[in-house]
Order: sequence, then C-alpha cells, then structure tokens
Amino acid sequence: MTAPTHILQQSTHALAVSSSSSGRLLCCDATAGVLEQLRDAGHITGWRGELYPVASSFGSEPVLLMERAAAPYFGIREYGVHVNGYVRDAETGGIKLWVARRSARKQTWPGKLDHIVAGGQVGGRVIF
Repeated sequence: MTAPTHILQQSTHALAVSSSSSGRLLCCDATAGVLEQLRDAGHITGWRGELYPVASSFGSEPVLLMERAAAPYFGIREYGVHVNGYVRDAETGGIKLWVARRSARKQTWPGKLDHIVAGGQVGGRVIF
C-alpha cells in the first residue's frame, strides 16, 4: 500500500506525517477513519471520543490527534493530571494516604484502586 504523499511520507521502514499544516489535518482525518473501522470491527474498545495529541514531548506541537482508546496500541505517550490526598492521623501523627476506588462501570481498570482525582490530558486543553 502506498501512502498519499500529501499526507504521509513513506520510507522502507516507517511512515512520517507531512510537515505542512494542511497535511497534518488530512492525516488526522485519514487516521480517524482507519481507527473508526478498527473500533467497528471490535479491535479497539473503550472508545471515548477524546482526542490525544501525538507529539514528541509534553507541550510540543502535536503532529496529529488520535482517539484516546487507540493511543496505547500505537505506543503513543499519554499524559495525565493526577491528585493524591493525605491526612495526618490524630492519634499516631503518621500520614495516611487517601485512595479512591474506580467505578465498576469504568471502561478501563474497573473497580481498581486509583488517585482521588485524575484525568488524561487530551488535545487542545491547557492544565494551567
């Protein structure tokens, strides 16, 4: 299969996203279509409709946005915001960590222990 040159640049061992902004947008659309087909065929579960940035590092310009549920299958580095809480025990003076339990209805890791507040850092949102 040959990749369209205005979207992807193909070499023997890899595909690279076009460096033009219009090429990046077309690549997002093309990628989304393939991922939706994989979802519909049952290969990608836990679809959220949240787009994760595909970038070389946190805060850098993404080369494309990809459905959150698909990111782990492509080795995409995902970022999140996590909050933990603690209290000092009145009797012992020791520190106790608050630990939450995920809902049994969560798409990922249902019923498991978790942070008290946490969320993935989707594309287009700033944490500060």
